Amino acid sequence: MTTETASRTAGLLAGKVIFITGASRGIGAAAAHLFSAEGAAVVLAARNVDALDQLVTKIRAAGGHCRRRSHGPHRR
Repeated sequence: MTTETASRTAGLLAGKVIFITGASRGIGAAAAHLFSAEGAAVVLAARNVDALDQLVTKIRAAGGHCRRRSHGPHRR
């Protein structure tokens, strides 16, 4: 993707809220980064609370809007 293409698509999801399950790693984490970079507010859920917290920190540090919800037996 060129800089011109990137600037044209930035904000594609502005004003949207996206809920992602399995967000602590793999495709879920990659989707969270991408959707956040495109302007969406992301709500993330995963069983691995520590990995989820790290992802939330990275997204917020990059200027994204994000909240987390844990699910499974180790909910905090």
